[in-house]
Amino acid sequence: LDTKGYESSARDIYIDKLLGFQIDNGAWSWNGTSPDIDTTGMVLAALAPYYNSDSRVHTAVDNALDYLSKAQAPFGAYASGMDENANTTAMVLLGLSLTLSLV
Repeated sequence: LDTKGYESSARDIYIDKLLGFQIDNGAWSWNGTSPDIDTTGMVLAALAPYYNSDSRVHTAVDNALDYLSKAQAPFGAYASGMDENANTTAMVLLGLSLTLSLV
């Protein structure tokens, strides 16, 4: 919806849905209960354009950033399951780069 600035009431519905799926520790989950770093990174990327214009998004993203800060491995990577891997780290970097470019 944002690639060409399309006008649509669906945007607010999607934002509300994403915010509603955030779990208590600030992460998002693919199964609704267990925090998932990949999913959290992807949702950050989706919400990034609204970080400065929607206080609910701002709060949710800040909570996710706190979660990701605590979940980061000692050498900077991120793990999905038990192993650090490039894909999970890339999902976080994508979400962080889009979000932090707007701060």
